[in-house]
Amino acid sequence: MTLRLYPNIFEKAAEIIERDGLAKGVYKDTEGCHCTLGAINAALDNGFTGVGDPNGGPNIAQEGFAQWAPYVDHLNSLVPKEYGDVPEWNDEPERTKEEVAAFLRRAGRELQDGYDSHYYA
Repeated sequence: MTLRLYPNIFEKAAEIIERDGLAKGVYKDTEGCHCTLGAINAALDNGFTGVGDPNGGPNIAQEGFAQWAPYVDHLNSLVPKEYGDVPEWNDEPERTKEEVAAFLRRAGRELQDGYDSHYYA
């Protein structure tokens, strides 16, 4: 069975970044800003709050991680080659919330385009 990702999750994550701000080095900072992957967590709203964070209990954390990880994989496939992964890209000092929101929206569009081209729409 193939897991279908929902493109609208990337739009929701972009809106979260625009509304709350961009965090670096953490999923969510004390001011409520999210990093790219933290915004995906928030958009999924599944109780998973980040790798190593047991909030919600181990079952929620495990199930939430299983739902979140494929979205991370999709984003990692779109990160420019000079960066190892999304956190490295996100945490660049010059990275702005506008760039992150645009990246998230592009990820959603590319995912939807892939579905459309395979008659999944």
